Amino acid sequence: MSSGGYRNLRVVHRLRRRVRVIAPPLVRNEERSYILEILLRKRPEISDVRAVAALGSLAIHYDPRCLPEARLLASVDDIIDRLAACPPTRAPTVGALAGDSPLLESSLAIEGMSCASCALLIELSLRRDPRVHLANVNFAAQTAVVRGTISRDEVFAMITRLGYRAQAMDTLAQRRLLVARAKERLALARKRVVVAAALSAPVMLLGMAMHRSPALRLLEVALATPVLFGPGRDI
Repeated sequence: MSSGGYRNLRVVHRLRRRVRVIAPPLVRNEERSYILEILLRKRPEISDVRAVAALGSLAIHYDPRCLPEARLLASVDDIIDRLAACPPTRAPTVGALAGDSPLLESSLAIEGMSCASCALLIELSLRRDPRVHLANVNFAAQTAVVRGTISRDEVFAMITRLGYRAQAMDTLAQRRLLVARAKERLALARKRVVVAAALSAPVMLLGMAMHRSPALRLLEVALATPVLFGPGRDI
């Protein structure tokens, strides 16, 4: 086993595309382990992450050509350092709810969430702040409601640091704008489905042919390439 000069982890096993580390700050801390797993999965160079909070173990599958092991471990060590410095998520006390500071409620639209784990990451991060009494993030609606003594600008800053974009949706005009953008995204998705189906159907029919000449194979490639790098580029 090797610590490699890292503050929060030591390497216990490594292969060419896989490394497993033990991180004491993760031991028996499900929340911290889960947040770290979500943050690492957001990196395109990392294909898979498995955290076991009971042991403080973290197994990472990655591409060493794009992300050398030294850079990967330094990044993981830095993230664990920042997570360990944050206070744990806790429910507001009666004293906090009955304090002199006025309660503020912010309704937000959040852009950039690609899965339910993104919503959970934002929600857990907001709840870590003792000034936040309630934080609900809805992945399906791409919205969030935050209530507490924290200002809207500070909520925006916290979400931005996580790599997402927040927008206010208090007024009717703002809500209409967000609905219009959602309709635009839906229309674009429908257009992509139609284009992909139109190009994929001939490929399927050609693939069913008993005898395929080199010319037919080239035609399949020509039809499939726009599907992969056009409608399918975000998958």
